[in-house]
Amino acid sequence: CDRGDWLLWLVSHEDVTPHIPNSDRRLRLVACGCAEAVLTVYEAAYPDDGRPRAAIETARRYAEGKATIGELGAAKSRARDAATYAYAAVAYAYVTDAADAAACTASAVPRDAAVSATATVRDVAPDVQQADIVRRHYPWAVVRRALLLTRS
Repeated sequence: CDRGDWLLWLVSHEDVTPHIPNSDRRLRLVACGCAEAVLTVYEAAYPDDGRPRAAIETARRYAEGKATIGELGAAKSRARDAATYAYAAVAYAYVTDAADAAACTASAVPRDAAVSATATVRDVAPDVQQADIVRRHYPWAVVRRALLLTRS
């Protein structure tokens, strides 16, 4: 399937998620990958503003157990401020979306982070690119096993 949002729906479905090892971590890393895929759009417009990149890095560290929920929340707030600034400056919509996607990675709920990030970057990153990101963190063997366990 070349639709990242469909693959994400499948792997984050409430019946499937319990059967996938490290699902929260995987979902957050999908969000980071999607946000990173479009981050260059923001950085081209605001090269000196590292808030969105810092949010993605913090979310990745949180997924690895190396950042606290407080650090995650602060990073989300700063990235959201960057998105608001870009919007207020009447920046190109994709620039705002890129910063917003970075803020989404720092959502406290991993599924929300992944769904929000992929939805936000939909106009910037092709579905195929999003699907590749989901597949990178969810190998078919893992998903297939979870689906089989869901049926039993």
